[in-house]
Amino acid sequence: MDDVACIDLTKYMGLDPNSEEVQSLCKQVSESFHKYGICIIKDPRVDMQDNSEYINLMEKYFNNVSKPYYQGETLKDVKPEYHYLVGATPEKQEKARKHAKKINTLTEENKPMSPADPVYDAKWRYYWKIGERPEEAMDNFP
Repeated sequence: MDDVACIDLTKYMGLDPNSEEVQSLCKQVSESFHKYGICIIKDPRVDMQDNSEYINLMEKYFNNVSKPYYQGETLKDVKPEYHYLVGATPEKQEKARKHAKKINTLTEENKPMSPADPVYDAKWRYYWKIGERPEEAMDNFP
């Protein structure tokens, strides 16, 4: 993780998007995505306390739903009938498509560094419906 680009958005704010400095920063983002598939974003507008509270909330939620799920209980948040496109998606439900044919058509410099066969995703996820949140959805929040 030490080699993954950490992009501080402070450097981008207020700069001309066409400036050499911004172009150089964008190149760092692009290279990080190309090499690692991710980049780390540091946004000065994000309060770290809010960030920590959100992460703790998500960890608590997934811990609470995973225990009964692994014990065979049916959960109202897990909706396989909707192909897991709303609510919680347990681990090992989704797998990326295999792109071996496409990868073999790429030049060496554009090939992914790890073109391994896709495996089932090992993390839980939660999808919210797009649009206005119904009032009753807010009942569980202070």
